[in-house]
Amino acid sequence: MMRGWFITGTGTGVGKTYVTRGLTRALLASGVDVAPIKPIETGCAPHPQDAQALDRASGLAFADASFYRVPPPVAPLAATLMGHPPLSLAALADTIALVDHDVLLVEGAGGVLVPLTRTETVADLIATLRLPVVLVAADQLGVLSYTATALGACERAGLQVDAIALARHAPRDESRDHNLEILRTLHGPEVFVVDACEDDDDTLGDALAPLAAHLVAKLAPR
Repeated sequence: MMRGWFITGTGTGVGKTYVTRGLTRALLASGVDVAPIKPIETGCAPHPQDAQALDRASGLAFADASFYRVPPPVAPLAATLMGHPPLSLAALADTIALVDHDVLLVEGAGGVLVPLTRTETVADLIATLRLPVVLVAADQLGVLSYTATALGACERAGLQVDAIALARHAPRDESRDHNLEILRTLHGPEVFVVDACEDDDDTLGDALAPLAAHLVAKLAPR
């Protein structure tokens, strides 16, 4: 059985790669054999920059694995409609299953309901992998609705959400005074604040250490 987490978000640009990098470093520091991968990356012109960033954080080399990579920065279904090869969810899941490490961090593309094919979304990939979710949300105006929407989508798909990472990399606005309190009041998953910090893997690891410890406590023994 695959162990680890699927790192998805309330949308695009909310900080999934920062969170995945930080979790990678924090888990490595705690002695976990972890591999971060980004199996779907669009906007590769020509390189998968997010996947390469994960490789640098882990010291591994999965950016150039046989994953889904296309040049236009659009959803996989949109890329298919533009003439690029279609994504096969089953084949992608089989490739992910070949990653031989104790724990996987699988970073998604965009949000929970990004269309991969005409009938499948990121939520279907998560369900196929049978991984619990870490939901990343940007701590800014709109996060309350975006988070509730994403959690609702996870619930309808039967996905387990282990934590919410509330990322504070965006400029501060007045909503930040109460976003954390409201999210903790309205929703079940524990919320972890990821404060803005230097864009450095070790610094991100320190920032994500509390969330990493929370996740490690949930790991079933091999």
